[in-house]
Amino acid sequence: MTPPLCDSTPTLQHLAAAAELRLFLDYDGTLAEFAPTPDDIFPDPAVASLIGRLAGLPRTQVAITSGRRLSHVQALVPVPGILLAGTYGIELRWPDGTETQRVDRSVVRPVLDRLKPRWSALLEDQQGFYLEDKGWSLALHARFADEATAQEVLRTANQLADAVLLDAPNGQFRLLGGHKFLEIGPSLANKGRTIRLPVHVNDIVQKFSRLSSDAATATGSTPDLDEASRELLPISPEKVCRKMSRSMRKKLSVTDPRVKAKVAELETQALQRLRGILSIAQSPVSLETPVGRDGSETCLGDLLPDGSGVDSQDLDQSDLCWALSH
Repeated sequence: MTPPLCDSTPTLQHLAAAAELRLFLDYDGTLAEFAPTPDDIFPDPAVASLIGRLAGLPRTQVAITSGRRLSHVQALVPVPGILLAGTYGIELRWPDGTETQRVDRSVVRPVLDRLKPRWSALLEDQQGFYLEDKGWSLALHARFADEATAQEVLRTANQLADAVLLDAPNGQFRLLGGHKFLEIGPSLANKGRTIRLPVHVNDIVQKFSRLSSDAATATGSTPDLDEASRELLPISPEKVCRKMSRSMRKKLSVTDPRVKAKVAELETQALQRLRGILSIAQSPVSLETPVGRDGSETCLGDLLPDGSGVDSQDLDQSDLCWALSH
């Protein structure tokens, strides 16, 4: 279990003062003790009750991200209105109850099906090992094996996986290793990227839905994407001007052609981000999917915040909607 906060008072004060709070929680080892095997499902009513109360708080959004398959997470946390992410975010259940699979299973299974019998044969007559098939990934657990045997078997399993991946598309899979653990799955099976994706997507999609509803009521049409991007991802000319003035060590005005050009560039990028977000919400696509109609090499992953790309200081604060709290 995750240890309690050493000094909770300042932390709780900070959380209480936040305009919005988003909680991203793992299940096994965080909300509950590790189960004997990954296929064991022991729902804890106290945990479900706690999550339900958290989800009911104002200005609070709750997400559970787990390496377990989504069906297991749903059984363990039967709480409506929260985001559930299974298989490290490959399977998503959105707060409104809709489900999305971010990877085409028919693309993944051929590689896993070639590797599975090899790992199964490796584990014959071995004690303390468990092979888990999650559908989108294979996980080899050595929790109850002795240390030396676990290291030797996992090293061989890694070599077998590397051999199979030689025939797989480059970058489509990744091997995730840990203490007495090895898993092969899609590269998109990543909790870190999953956390960024739902926060960014869910916020903007909900706001765009409200815009669409208002537009349908007022005019019977859908909102213009350029106008929507300016409202949902606004760029502040004043802030851009201040940023450029500092970097150039020269006082500029918002009417300066260089400032206008920078604002136009950022507004174009904001429009690209909005298109990418709406594409994610509409269908289970890869973050490597190209975005745009002009032959651009921009892909969806580039439109999500990851510490690269456009300097966040160039953007208005409302454009930083993916922050965990404001």
